[in-house]
Amino acid sequence: MSLLHDTYASCNQGIDAVLEENNLDAIVFPDNDGAIIPDKPGYPSITVPAGYTSEGEPVGITFTGTAYHEPLLIELVYSYEQGTDHRVSTKLEDR
Repeated sequence: MSLLHDTYASCNQGIDAVLEENNLDAIVFPDNDGAIIPDKPGYPSITVPAGYTSEGEPVGITFTGTAYHEPLLIELVYSYEQGTDHRVSTKLEDR
C-alpha cells in the first residue's frame, strides 16, 4: 500500500469520518493500542494515566483528535486528569 492510500484510509475514511458521523471531539483508546491509526496521517494523540490493574501495573488512556485540533485535545485531557485524579506525582529523593 502507498502512503497516500494509508493516509486517506486513516484520516478521511477513518478518524475524520468517525468524529464527524458521531459528532465527537476525540476518540479514546485503552493504553496506546490505537496509536498506529492517527500516526499514519500525523494526527495528535496524548496518553495519560488511567489507573492501575489489579496487579498494580499502571495503565493509560489515549485521546486522539483530528489535524490542527491540539488545543481542544489538550483541554479534554486536562479535564480528564482533573476529574479522575489518576495521575500520581513522582517523589524525588534528595541525594
